[in-house]
Amino acid sequence: VELVVHQLNDNSLVFTGISTLLNQSSISKTKGMNELAALILTEPQFSLENIGLTFYPKTGPVWPLMRVALRLKNNRNRHQVSGQLHFLQEKMSTLNFKADLEGRPSAFSLNNLKGLIYLQGHHILLDQWMNAWKPTVQISSINTNFEIWARWQSDHWDQFQGFIDNL
Repeated sequence: VELVVHQLNDNSLVFTGISTLLNQSSISKTKGMNELAALILTEPQFSLENIGLTFYPKTGPVWPLMRVALRLKNNRNRHQVSGQLHFLQEKMSTLNFKADLEGRPSAFSLNNLKGLIYLQGHHILLDQWMNAWKPTVQISSINTNFEIWARWQSDHWDQFQGFIDNL
């Protein structure tokens, strides 16, 4: 499966390549991400392996090609998700993630979810992300590893802790 995501000017996301899961022509584009998440969070188990992902931000260059693996287990209002995101470039970067969330998903809002989230990055090339975020800042050959622990509380980050190592 090859998944393509376009970010619109209002920061909403439009997905193509998953028409068997979601018919976006039937919903407002601004509700697409919430409806996709609500659909996935109602399945008892959900697994994606070796999914190609291309992301077109509203401004700046297209992100490097990515490969996604995702595993999700739902038990009523508890949602456990884990996976990996690989950035396929000269030196492969990897982002591992885990989340243990509670709450009832809705196609209209994800604000009623809360729980713990863990992110771990290996060999993330900071150059491309800094250039996309702040093009006036020039950096070269910065490789970072990190671990982040966070708590999501309805619609905001409640706690955030991390270790970052730059080379």
